[in-house]
Amino acid sequence: MIRTASSPDCVTPPRRAAARALSCLAAAAVGLLPLAGGCINDDVLLYEVNVTGLASAPSLPAATGTLHLEFHHQVRAGRDALAHPLGLIAERTRPPGPLPIAFDETLLYPTASGDGLVVYGWLDLDGDGILCAPGQTSEPSGILAVPDFPRHQLDAPLSLSSLCAGPERLYP
Repeated sequence: MIRTASSPDCVTPPRRAAARALSCLAAAAVGLLPLAGGCINDDVLLYEVNVTGLASAPSLPAATGTLHLEFHHQVRAGRDALAHPLGLIAERTRPPGPLPIAFDETLLYPTASGDGLVVYGWLDLDGDGILCAPGQTSEPSGILAVPDFPRHQLDAPLSLSSLCAGPERLYP
């Protein structure tokens, strides 16, 4: 008897191989699905901190501008030339006003991400939202490693005594 492709008992090998491969892929996908979802529900422990302070610039005592604040934890991220000593926790912006500018910020500090609390700030004198954009070379900035951390209530007097410096340049 000669079998042809139209015979009911004829199964061509390429079809069987494709069906088998598809069922193996489906089984592998179902088997790996729990592993993909396992990392979604990590516990994050947060410590509530209220940071109050007064930002002043000794070189520009009567300046008016928008105060930009960044809250960091001390962490060594990266290696060699790409190493960075700070990890950003939160950013805040205070409305424009004359110096000194008071701030009172509550933030949630991730306890497993690093150590200490560092407050960085800069005064936006021209209102463009960019630290020392071309043509602006006198926006004061400053950084403070808060000495009393961890505590729920902290005082952080911030002296903006450096011009045009980001947190990575000011932090030791």
